[in-house]
Amino acid sequence: SESNFCGSCHEMSPMYKSWAISTHKNIACAECHEEPGVVGTVKAKAQGAKETYLHLTGNYTVPKASPEEINCYSCHQDKVKYEAAAADRKDPHTKKHFENGMNCLSCHSGVVHDEAKNTKLPDRENCFTCHLDQMNK
Repeated sequence: SESNFCGSCHEMSPMYKSWAISTHKNIACAECHEEPGVVGTVKAKAQGAKETYLHLTGNYTVPKASPEEINCYSCHQDKVKYEAAAADRKDPHTKKHFENGMNCLSCHSGVVHDEAKNTKLPDRENCFTCHLDQMNK
């Protein structure tokens, strides 16, 4: 469960290095990538054993976590707001977005593991995919 262990594999080295210079560098890998509780820990250990086996047999590919495997809400649960609370500040973190299938990585993809995205907010270009008509006003 130590982050330096996660970074000890050749395949994970780039992710470890980007994490180490990110704003999340004081958050352990397991905090974001393991489900909370005992069941989550057991699943993570089983996945780690599988990845070790694949590494040793030369069948390994660079891992990519899906949005469902990242626990942003364990620290950022305060980000999801009701429409009225978000509208005044033009805050995009509305409950409506999340109810419509969006998740944190819909806009924040690459945060922590992409050095170019570690230090800046998402570009509003993402909003155009659904809100082109409203944003042209």
